[in-house]
Amino acid sequence: MIVPFKNNVLFLVLALLFFAGCKEINTMEKPDDLIAQEKMVDILTELSLLNAAKNFSKKKLEETGIQPTLYIYERYDVDSLQFAQSNNYYSEQPEQYTAIFEKVKKRLEAKKKILDSVKKIEDKRKDSIKKIEKKIQDSINVNLTEEEKKNLRIQKRESKLAPAKKENQE
Repeated sequence: MIVPFKNNVLFLVLALLFFAGCKEINTMEKPDDLIAQEKMVDILTELSLLNAAKNFSKKKLEETGIQPTLYIYERYDVDSLQFAQSNNYYSEQPEQYTAIFEKVKKRLEAKKKILDSVKKIEDKRKDSIKKIEKKIQDSINVNLTEEEKKNLRIQKRESKLAPAKKENQE
């Protein structure tokens, strides 16, 4: 008697799931002012960058007085409702939405590559400057006698200690 009861319960649960799954899903109609896919890619890319900037240095972003979301709306001549409706519409179109985010991802990766290469160039430039400064210092030291080198080291040490002495005197 227990086995048929389990089968009946299982049958009822499956039937309910079947009928619940067959109900009509209301999808959003295409908005009249739908943002074009490429423009949506531009907007979402910039929003991602601005959100990253906000997370990296919120204080600096606030100091500029720029409100990221308003900036995006003005730059791309859209309003919050138009953006929300377009975003909702595309989110109900999985293939289009995935394509949009793939393009956003590719753009962000390309920007990261550019920034990484600029950073490498900047690091090389800094290293070159340090090497030149060291060569200049070495060439100055070569022409000095041992006594002058000793005096130079003492002066450097004293100049480093001087701020600490001034603070202690005040």
